[in-house]
Amino acid sequence: MQLGHYSTTKKGRPVWMSRAETEKFIACGTSELSRQVMRLLSFGLRVSEVRNLNDGDLINRDGCYWLIIRKSKTGYRENPASSKVESYKFPLVSQRGTRLSTRQMQRYVIQTGEVYAQQYPEDIDEESKTHKALYIRPHDFRRSAATQLLTGDGGEPLDPNHVKTFLGWKLDSTVFLNHYITHAGIRSSPKITDERSKNSLFD
Repeated sequence: MQLGHYSTTKKGRPVWMSRAETEKFIACGTSELSRQVMRLLSFGLRVSEVRNLNDGDLINRDGCYWLIIRKSKTGYRENPASSKVESYKFPLVSQRGTRLSTRQMQRYVIQTGEVYAQQYPEDIDEESKTHKALYIRPHDFRRSAATQLLTGDGGEPLDPNHVKTFLGWKLDSTVFLNHYITHAGIRSSPKITDERSKNSLFD
């Protein structure tokens, strides 16, 4: 895990996880519901997008599951998720018919970080003497997913324009350029891997 530094006006610290670390983190989830939520976050979705998903928003195209994002900051988009998802029930509606709140999702991630820290005690931040997993919050899954795709963690690097399209950034996004491209250490656009972009991004 890598830790960044927030300015003094923000709380906490940003965290980047590798694909392997993301999988280990999800496996530490304290319930099936929490693991389902974190799985959706690991596909690069915003918390608000996870909350708005419905049962009909997962479709199978030639063995690859796609998430249909109907409401986002950049409008409608389709996100190729994983060909390994054989069945999926969105855990977004409680028994009372109320969607999971942002606070609930954050609680799931914080609880999982505590379990992860116990199971993998060696990943301590030397500066703060705090386990890195204790800093993880829902949005860190999104920043990690983007970096994984840009650097080819788990497969060939994906062209930045593909990443922006699939994960929902505007094509002229300076945040994406300055934050994600810079962190990934990309000096120029990697080769376009159209084959990967047509299939699942997170297998």
